[in-house]
Amino acid sequence: MSEVIPLESALTEIAKLENEIRKGGVIVLPIEGSYVYVADAFNSNAVKKIHQLRGASEGTAAGVTIGKIETLIGIGNNIPDEILKVARKFWPGLLTIYIQPNSALAWDLGDGGELGEFAVRIPNSDLLIELAKNIGPLATASAANSGLGAARNLDEVGALAGEINFYVDGGPLPISPLSTVIRSKVIGLPELEVVRVGAISLEEIRLEVPEITLVEHS
Repeated sequence: MSEVIPLESALTEIAKLENEIRKGGVIVLPIEGSYVYVADAFNSNAVKKIHQLRGASEGTAAGVTIGKIETLIGIGNNIPDEILKVARKFWPGLLTIYIQPNSALAWDLGDGGELGEFAVRIPNSDLLIELAKNIGPLATASAANSGLGAARNLDEVGALAGEINFYVDGGPLPISPLSTVIRSKVIGLPELEVVRVGAISLEEIRLEVPEITLVEHS
């Protein structure tokens, strides 16, 4: 039977959530403006369950949440100093960074290991940060069904009763801006580009990396 844990007491009951993730389970918790599925990024069956719960198409990659910026060095390949500078300024927060995975990583985020990049973030969530610090990189994805908008309360989570053992209830969540997305133009080189402008403006990013460019979408 599913257990619902109020957000305000979740840190005191974090051991339950950790145990569920470590044994390959998926949990639901709130971050900025949405509820998300969370699992161990290195457990391919757990990541697969996230995609099944969402009804996501084959080849879709989950995002990755880490608990500290230094983890980028371990999971990424040739991380430019400029990426680290922007991360230190805006994490935790609504900044998503695409990096190339370390070739030594044994994981499948749902893309069969085919994609040359993956999205990583430290969200503004004390609970999720603590889980990632204790467990390691976590796979995350919207808890709404694929193609739908953000799940801003537990009633909008796509999982059926009994499919998730632990829900963290943060109540109705406010509408949140999208995260700003950046990447290296060429992996390992300092030239960066903004793929999407969201909560963090291009001007704010350029205060840290003046040379960053904006991808023009047709």
